Amino acid sequence: MNKFFLGIFLMLFLVACSSDNNENETEDVFSYPTTLKLMQYEILENVRVFTKSGEIKDENVIKRFITNGGKEPNLFESKGPSLSIESESLINYKTKDSVEFDWGYLKQKLTVKEVGKEIYFYPKDTLVYYDINQGVLDDFVFKMGNYKPYYKTVTIPGTFPTVVASLYAAVVATGNLNALTFNTMSYKTIRSKNMQIYEQSQRFVLNNGFDKNVLALLNAGDTIAVQNTRMVFEKIKN
Repeated sequence: MNKFFLGIFLMLFLVACSSDNNENETEDVFSYPTTLKLMQYEILENVRVFTKSGEIKDENVIKRFITNGGKEPNLFESKGPSLSIESESLINYKTKDSVEFDWGYLKQKLTVKEVGKEIYFYPKDTLVYYDINQGVLDDFVFKMGNYKPYYKTVTIPGTFPTVVASLYAAVVATGNLNALTFNTMSYKTIRSKNMQIYEQSQRFVLNNGFDKNVLALLNAGDTIAVQNTRMVFEKIKN
């Protein structure tokens, strides 16, 4: 019996030592400052197009919509590794709670907060989104992502547009300082509202991926093209 308990003690001792070593290694890995670089931009699916009636499967119709009949460049790519990776994009951790996103053409200072298994990067300043449709706010774009930003409308009489939205949106990632993964998307929409038709499109939307529930909000005359993508940043030597 004594030998048995001695064996158990030695096993616990070795596990404890191993845990201590792992903690030390973790502290070394997550030292600050540190930098991660965009190493992978992956197209998770081919572009999909939806209307109020459902998904469009006709490839010719899809192509006409996403290129406006050949008059516009196609912002969508085929499924697989992207050929348009922004390899100079960096995430610079200043401290555990403060980072700077460097997109090459734009730098953003953000604060960091862990929410469950996800990491939220919050902007220090509120962004302002102006609606061009006669001052009527279309919040459809805000609802497209799995992450829903906080926003509020503000009416400014005597100006055009009269309605603006103060937008407070976090960037959501999973992982740690060795590698961070961002679920992203590209989209193009044509929306009909208040007898007006207007179009929006964007790539590299950092909203944690497309929320299919938004399809229930499509009205007659609305069309949306969407493509889920993913960005992976990996730690580089400082």
